[in-house]
Amino acid sequence: MDINRSSHQEHLRHRNQWYSVTAILAVGVTASVSRPGFASRTNVPPGSVVSAQGIYLPGIAVPERIAQLAAGPETSGVLGDRGEAIAWGWNNNGQAMPPTMALSHIDFGLEFGVGLGSDGIPVCWGDNSHGQCEPPTVALQDVRAGYYHLVGLNMSGQLVTWGNAAFGLNSPPSGTFTAVAAGADFSVAIRTDGSIACWGKNSHGQCNSPDGTGFVAVAAGDLHSLALRQDGSIVAWGSNFFGESNPPRGAHVAIGAGYLFGAAIRADGTLTCWGLASSGQCDPPKGAFVALEVGSTHGIAQRTSGGIACWGPTSSACIIPNGPYVEIAAGWGYGLARRADGDVVAWGKNDFGQCDVPSGPFVAIGAGYWHALGIRPDGSVQCWGDNTFGQCDARTGAFAKVAGGDRYSLAIRADGSLACWGDNTDSQCDVPPGRDFVAIDAGENHAVGLRSDGSIECWGNPLPAAVCEGLDGTYIDVAAGGNHTVALTTEGEIVCGGGTIKFECDVPSGTFVDVSASQYSGAALSTGGELVCWGKSETCDDGVSDPTFWKIDGEGFVVFALTRTPDCDGDGTIDAEEIAQGLDTDLDGDLVPDSCEYASGDLTLDGTVDAADLAVLLGSWGRCGDCPADLDHSGEVDAADLALLLGKWSV
Repeated sequence: MDINRSSHQEHLRHRNQWYSVTAILAVGVTASVSRPGFASRTNVPPGSVVSAQGIYLPGIAVPERIAQLAAGPETSGVLGDRGEAIAWGWNNNGQAMPPTMALSHIDFGLEFGVGLGSDGIPVCWGDNSHGQCEPPTVALQDVRAGYYHLVGLNMSGQLVTWGNAAFGLNSPPSGTFTAVAAGADFSVAIRTDGSIACWGKNSHGQCNSPDGTGFVAVAAGDLHSLALRQDGSIVAWGSNFFGESNPPRGAHVAIGAGYLFGAAIRADGTLTCWGLASSGQCDPPKGAFVALEVGSTHGIAQRTSGGIACWGPTSSACIIPNGPYVEIAAGWGYGLARRADGDVVAWGKNDFGQCDVPSGPFVAIGAGYWHALGIRPDGSVQCWGDNTFGQCDARTGAFAKVAGGDRYSLAIRADGSLACWGDNTDSQCDVPPGRDFVAIDAGENHAVGLRSDGSIECWGNPLPAAVCEGLDGTYIDVAAGGNHTVALTTEGEIVCGGGTIKFECDVPSGTFVDVSASQYSGAALSTGGELVCWGKSETCDDGVSDPTFWKIDGEGFVVFALTRTPDCDGDGTIDAEEIAQGLDTDLDGDLVPDSCEYASGDLTLDGTVDAADLAVLLGSWGRCGDCPADLDHSGEVDAADLALLLGKWSV
């Protein structure tokens, strides 16, 4: 479904506040999550990206067997064959967090979600401003969500409606029906005789449905409707600003309608789109597909192979879940997240291609104003996005950490020295000497570095004497803002230097474990997991805190919070990343490294090292690329591995 033009523009206006107010994202939240209008959520997967005012990216993969796809204006979801619902995308009212109960159907409205329980009784979560989350207690076989209204079919095929009552939305036609669809402020249904009925707002003829019978499917968009005939031809009516009511000829098997565009699966399984194409919504992926759903400006389809593809703008609704996230970075109006396997995803503003992430794994990421960068497994730096000042002309060599400033980039080499490239108008790239840097941050026009002895170096503009005034102690963390620097003492107290514009140095009292600085603000994470902001952005978010938060990042007026996912051996690399990168094995598939569960040499995972394990090792003798019997990870099972196994005998 989608929303009407004026409502859509109002929705975008509110949505874009994410770029001008503080938004908190948390990775790996395991505590209960609750929002007005829906029940408490539990078991948010570790490694998830969560935001009350922005997005939600679950830290798990979509089910291998998918029973249904769903797409709201800027939210996507799937239903597994066991009834498990997973959603992602825009989540300002919790619409991307369905309940953990088994469901038989899901759909998404503007800022809410709806599902059917195993008994057919509807459940709802998210916004309830129009009563859309006060469903009737009647069993339904299908339900569809519009802007603020819902329409379903009961077990007898009669229409059931609730939510927004404007435009006669809650006065559906009588009779029995076989299919329904919900548009912005109207609904469409197919009668049992194959004819079409439509009710609700009709400002652009979206309810001037065609006569006749033989229709087998309907779709409702913003201001136009689609119907599929038995012969596979598509009929459209309503608005036609961008050709959205001019569908292609030929045979099709599925249809979808979005914001002034349409999509369909052809008889041969390929996708076709027509209408408004300004955000990539009419650039569908190649291949063969069996199911299709369309949101506001994006589409999601299931391949014949079972995989999922999405197309449209650089939206979080198009980031298909595929495992936990281990790192996040905040740019100006966009964000990056790195998965355990090294893949990086991006969402938000993409004016300079800062969200066009290169393929392949990364081991670290950073985000500048309009450019982004990452470190490859070999230590090299790759950059993408704006390069007007050479901020993407990365230096050669091996690096350990990267950071992005306004128009420049900063990095720590593998030997602990600094490198900088890009704009140097304010000497922000005149890095200090030394090979003992352990942390860096790049502000607007000044940069900071933390040495291994806890001392801070500042350079750029404003001059260090001003922007780092008073920061002459011993610190464990440092962050650079617009014209201020924030640091964390070894005792966990916050100290700030500079800052004369928006109270960016009015730091809170207490003990903290991490700090971050944005242009005119700062953020800190308390020892108890509370996220506190100050300066121009006076609040991080209402009640967003979790005792597992351990790292934050900020840029502009966006603050990200990262929570620790399991690290059983305490080496600083989370379990999922160790497994994904082949640093440890997980033979039983429980996402806990075998080294934390079993003694080295317990190759059969039965709790003891005995003859059975010896047989496995001897059977693997010789060259072995990545096998459990290679206990010393040398690439070969040999006498050294045998010695290790015998040393653990009967453990």
